[in-house]
Amino acid sequence: EMQARWATAMAAGQIPTPSQAELAQGASQFAANVRRLRPSVAEFVRFIPFVDDLAADLGCSPPEPLEVLKSRWFSPAAWRLAYNLTFGPVIQSQFRLRGRDADPSRAENILVRSKL
Repeated sequence: EMQARWATAMAAGQIPTPSQAELAQGASQFAANVRRLRPSVAEFVRFIPFVDDLAADLGCSPPEPLEVLKSRWFSPAAWRLAYNLTFGPVIQSQFRLRGRDADPSRAENILVRSKL
């Protein structure tokens, strides 16, 4: 889902196209990581950092747990949300809490109800 959101935002001009220098730098960083990590299959990417990069480009990175608790310190739902953001699996709802195409109430409802 994040890849599709990023690609459509790029095609729609909502995200600036990277310059040739940025593309070259990203390719050299990828090559350096492949040399350093020596994965058995170099085509695979590490999912969480990849999705975090896409979310940063889209402006929909999930909030930090303390940011969630700052305004609702005594709310059990806020504590559950902060806990799930910290220790839970990466699910697409956490990228709907803010930013482009956000639906915070629905996303928070899903995240708070998630069982670890």
